[in-house]
Amino acid sequence: MAASCRAVVARAGFSLPDVTGVLLVGGASRLPAARAVLRAELGRRCGTRPSRSTP
Repeated sequence: MAASCRAVVARAGFSLPDVTGVLLVGGASRLPAARAVLRAELGRRCGTRPSRSTP
Protein backbone atom coordinates (compact mmCIF):
# COMPACT_ATOMS: atom_id res chain seq x y z
CA MET A 1 0.00 0.00 0.00
CA ALA A 2 2.83 2.41 0.74
CA ALA A 3 4.23 2.01 -2.78
CA SER A 4 0.77 2.58 -4.25
CA CYS A 5 0.39 5.75 -2.19
CA ARG A 6 3.69 7.13 -3.46
CA ALA A 7 2.90 6.13 -7.07
CA VAL A 8 -0.51 7.82 -7.09
CA VAL A 9 0.90 11.03 -5.67
CA ALA A 10 3.77 11.02 -8.19
CA ARG A 11 1.43 10.32 -11.14
CA ALA A 12 -0.61 13.35 -10.11
CA GLY A 13 2.55 15.46 -10.33
CA PHE A 14 2.93 16.02 -6.60
CA SER A 15 5.27 14.90 -3.83
CA LEU A 16 4.22 13.60 -0.42
CA PRO A 17 4.86 16.93 1.37
CA ASP A 18 2.34 18.52 -1.04
CA VAL A 19 -0.45 16.35 0.35
CA THR A 20 -2.43 18.39 2.85
CA GLY A 21 -5.36 16.05 3.40
CA VAL A 22 -6.52 12.53 2.77
CA LEU A 23 -10.09 11.32 2.69
CA LEU A 24 -10.24 7.72 3.87
CA VAL A 25 -13.28 5.83 2.64
CA GLY A 26 -13.93 2.17 3.15
CA GLY A 27 -14.66 -0.53 5.63
CA ALA A 28 -14.08 0.19 9.28
CA SER A 29 -11.95 -2.94 9.63
CA ARG A 30 -9.36 -1.65 7.14
CA LEU A 31 -9.20 2.01 8.09
CA PRO A 32 -6.83 1.59 11.05
CA ALA A 33 -4.27 -0.19 8.83
CA ALA A 34 -4.64 2.37 6.05
CA ARG A 35 -4.32 5.22 8.56
CA ALA A 36 -1.11 3.69 9.97
CA VAL A 37 0.48 3.37 6.52
CA LEU A 38 -0.45 6.92 5.58
CA ARG A 39 0.86 8.24 8.88
CA ALA A 40 4.20 6.53 8.26
CA GLU A 41 4.38 7.77 4.67
CA LEU A 42 3.27 11.34 5.30
CA GLY A 43 5.01 11.74 8.64
CA ARG A 44 1.92 13.14 10.30
CA ARG A 45 -1.35 12.03 11.81
CA CYS A 46 -4.29 11.19 9.56
CA GLY A 47 -7.51 11.70 11.47
CA THR A 48 -11.00 10.69 10.57
CA ARG A 49 -13.70 13.33 10.82
CA PRO A 50 -16.60 12.18 8.67
CA SER A 51 -18.66 15.22 9.56
CA ARG A 52 -16.01 17.41 7.90
CA SER A 53 -15.81 15.37 4.69
CA THR A 54 -19.46 14.95 3.73
CA PRO A 55 -22.06 17.64 3.13
